[in-house]
Amino acid sequence: MLRVLAAELRKAVSQRFVLVLFAVTAAIPLLVGLGLRVADGLSSTPRTTGFACLLAGARYGSIFLALAVLLLGALSVAQERTHGTIVPLLTRPIGRAQVFAGKLLALLVVTIALDVLVACVALAVAAATYGLAPITTEGYEMQSVADMTRHALAAFALSLPALLATASLGFVVGTAAAGVAPAVVAALLAYFPLVVLTLLFKGTTATGFLFTSFTTHFLDVAGDLASGFSTAVFDPRLVMLSLVVPLGTATILTIVAFTIFRRRDVIA
Repeated sequence: MLRVLAAELRKAVSQRFVLVLFAVTAAIPLLVGLGLRVADGLSSTPRTTGFACLLAGARYGSIFLALAVLLLGALSVAQERTHGTIVPLLTRPIGRAQVFAGKLLALLVVTIALDVLVACVALAVAAATYGLAPITTEGYEMQSVADMTRHALAAFALSLPALLATASLGFVVGTAAAGVAPAVVAALLAYFPLVVLTLLFKGTTATGFLFTSFTTHFLDVAGDLASGFSTAVFDPRLVMLSLVVPLGTATILTIVAFTIFRRRDVIA
């Protein structure tokens, strides 16, 4: 499995599409930070803080990142079918479960790497453009640097399970699809209704059971803290759901994907 994982990671970093995703993902927090800086320069009463810039960059980066890992998941197996390399891969003296696990782990590693990249670039941009200072309102310190650092780190961590579930959704679609184009179309058709439902039922109990609700939820809450708009911290119930729902969804999707993969490669 480790050999498959290493091969898949080498394949991923050698693909122009993946390198472009890394570049665009890194550029989004940078563009958000520069945009906020320009907007504050034009405003007579700038309100952006360093932590607000950090979390805004991370939020928009996560939105793009969800689409990126969805497509990466969809292409993981579908590309093999389109290029005709799935049969030689499966004729190696390696178990089918190992091939599947290696591909899935490579996808998860790339997803985590992209998430870390978003966080690091957003942090660097915020520190360079605004600095990381306490959040104050009318001279009163609402959040210290240590408090905001904990909130930001927690928000980053709690957004990751939703991204992993999104990658798993793409992976199961790509496993079932006959080629690259059907995989991409099917992945988008499967994902966007979930996003629409998340927006339609935002603020209701129903969204707590959609993994897409947690892609940016905690980044939004931390962003309100950083802007001085709110003093509310993370809801423990939603924290629990942000772990159980996405990871449970990812587990179910992985089981479905393996079932399809095991049958498909027999008739490949």
